[in-house]
Amino acid sequence: VIFAGSYTFYTFNQIKNEEDFLRQDLVYRTNVLAENLMESFKDREFSEKYIEQSFNKLIVSEKLVDLYFYNKEGLQILHKNNSSSTVKVETPVMLSKIVNSGAVFEEQDHGEYSRFIYKILGENNMPGGFLVISQDSRYISDYVIRFWKNSISKFLSVFFGMIVVLMLLVY
Repeated sequence: VIFAGSYTFYTFNQIKNEEDFLRQDLVYRTNVLAENLMESFKDREFSEKYIEQSFNKLIVSEKLVDLYFYNKEGLQILHKNNSSSTVKVETPVMLSKIVNSGAVFEEQDHGEYSRFIYKILGENNMPGGFLVISQDSRYISDYVIRFWKNSISKFLSVFFGMIVVLMLLVY
């Protein structure tokens, strides 16, 4: 019983640490992507053609679900989709929330995907537009499930191995 409890506690902590690491990595990769996009937009006219060319280069990522670009009024200028299902974006609520906060970036976790909202700063640090990136985060939950399955099979192997050894010692 003590072994089972210890092993379960250890496994739970290990899985939590791995899940946190994968989520932090997703945030980091998305931030790098957003910074590169925003940097490339900074020195150029916000032309739809240029934005579309930039997005077309990036949309090939399998974890990238949607990219949205909004002008400073919150009107959608461009949407690129990399999956059969589009992630629904509640534009007015979402954009007003980030405008009213002092933040330049906000993350929203929606289970199967994570949405990242970036305020693109224009003149006088006023919003020059908004970039919304939706990433597929199912691989994190898939990893956690696979980790639990592997841990359970290891536990059962050790447990039954201990029973066999004890039986051999007793008999």
